[in-house]
Amino acid sequence: MLSRRVSELIRIVDQITVTPQAGSALGRNLFEALLIDYVATWHPLIHDSLVLVTAIQPPAHLALDRLTALIEDPIALLRAEYLGANGLATADDARTTAERLFPRLAALLSHLGFEARSGGSPPNGPLPSSVASHVAGPTLSVLLCNACEN
Repeated sequence: MLSRRVSELIRIVDQITVTPQAGSALGRNLFEALLIDYVATWHPLIHDSLVLVTAIQPPAHLALDRLTALIEDPIALLRAEYLGANGLATADDARTTAERLFPRLAALLSHLGFEARSGGSPPNGPLPSSVASHVAGPTLSVLLCNACEN
């Protein structure tokens, strides 16, 4: 049964026509996806750090040229990625920044041993109603002390 499926797969792949330019892009994209998957699986802290500094961009693009920009002018690179042209001028700008930054920070903090999560609602817990009513949009929750739960 397995040999029949492999034969089917080979037959399907043989029918695909690829131009040299498309083949080059396909090979590069496949290599990037496999490398990113490897790093995410076996070195998640490195992966999450590279995502945070924008060297890995979703869904699976390796942007190593951004590392040079990060070294030369880190503030400009990270400001462009997270704040955009307007900075935090409006509530929508702040929401966009939080949607980009908080999931990346939560993933990195989780691999550093913190209990962190990002989401669209305030964390469960003893928030006073006067504060909770003002918390809207993306949130980042980080438990700093596991012993505090007990």
